[in-house]
Amino acid sequence: MSFKTNGRIRKPCLEIMLSREVSPSYVFLKEFLSLGVLKHQQKDFHLTEYPQGRHHISWSSMVGCRNRGVPDMLEDTDWEVEGAEPTEIAVQMIIQAFSSISSVFMEYGIDVYLLQKWCDPRLMFNETQSSLYIQDPELIAKVWLPDTYFTNVRDASVHQLNIPNINMRITHNGHLLYGMRLSMKLSCNHHLKMFPFDVQYCSTILSSYGNTDSVVRYNWAENSPISIQDDLNAFRFKFTHFEAKEMNTSTPIGNFSSLYVSFLLNRPNSFHLLQTFIPTGLVVVISWASFWLDPTAVPGRISLGVSTLLIMTTLTSNIRQKFNPSSHVHAMEQWLEACQLMVFAALLEFPLVNWLANRGKNVGNNNNSDSSIKIGERMHSIESGVVPSNGHLKRAHVVDYIARCIFPSIFITFNVFYWTFYTYSRSEQNPFPDLGI
Repeated sequence: MSFKTNGRIRKPCLEIMLSREVSPSYVFLKEFLSLGVLKHQQKDFHLTEYPQGRHHISWSSMVGCRNRGVPDMLEDTDWEVEGAEPTEIAVQMIIQAFSSISSVFMEYGIDVYLLQKWCDPRLMFNETQSSLYIQDPELIAKVWLPDTYFTNVRDASVHQLNIPNINMRITHNGHLLYGMRLSMKLSCNHHLKMFPFDVQYCSTILSSYGNTDSVVRYNWAENSPISIQDDLNAFRFKFTHFEAKEMNTSTPIGNFSSLYVSFLLNRPNSFHLLQTFIPTGLVVVISWASFWLDPTAVPGRISLGVSTLLIMTTLTSNIRQKFNPSSHVHAMEQWLEACQLMVFAALLEFPLVNWLANRGKNVGNNNNSDSSIKIGERMHSIESGVVPSNGHLKRAHVVDYIARCIFPSIFITFNVFYWTFYTYSRSEQNPFPDLGI
């Protein structure tokens, strides 16, 4: 039988005699691939099946190929493919895990089983066996493979547990199913304005590295182009949705067929609630304890105010080191700045109170005529168990009393507006961009 590829019938270059004593599929695979003629799409061959006899290669019918060798064969090959139908590649991705999603390095990792299916008429064979299964990388390397790559990949590797995790299945009608298990790190631009109430989308584009859409065209598989395990979550993120599209990419070299996929990742608040919001909020509440201390207790109030300010500064510094510096203030920055401002204001309240308490301490010393009366009143008060307070000390207590009411009220009001605004804004986010495709 002879095959026609890309609209041209080539002169037979290979003739194989097969016997029924040896597996024809093995003979076909071993002998055909060993000649290296499957490396390119434009090669044709002639396959002959004999009912009897042991398998052998008809050297008389392939003297030309033997004398020329592989370099000459490649040189004589007609690479012109204009007007020919492009090879259709159906792609399916099975996502097995998300890993190392980093807002600092702007990247994410995935473990994926990538399946590609296409038809190569040169691999058609008359065989009762429905398909051939190949797992030898050397044999797979001899077959023409699409030069698929991920446009935003930073690092990638094929799993090598026991053997390389790649395989190929060839059916008798020339359909190939090529699968490989990959671990990849892909770049992902995080939009951190709403952090930690943000919803991130991390995408990638599959395309051919060197073949334009006139040679290779990519399509998502009709059934389940993207398969994801149930309850698949990433570190500090929860997977919620994906979007897959087919698109064309225009470059100075030409137009390339591409496949676009975007993963929607929702950041849960529980981690940052326990690690950031609650600790910093408690520091703010602790700073209010100085309002209940005596205005004249200078060491205690200063120690408490300075300690809470240092703790707040340390927490803020440690939190900021975990995230990539951005040009805009995100939601976490607003919270930290508000907490620092509340703690600093509580510390500044004490000098005002202390100044009021000691303002009139020596006012009565200039009037010697009233000193005996004041001493008598103080002795009477001590005997009755009441410690007198001058007007300035009363004003200091009034300031403390006002601070006890105002500071919690301001912080509670800020929390109400803060959480209401960002909870509503999170629900209104539309992370999938309009690609115009």
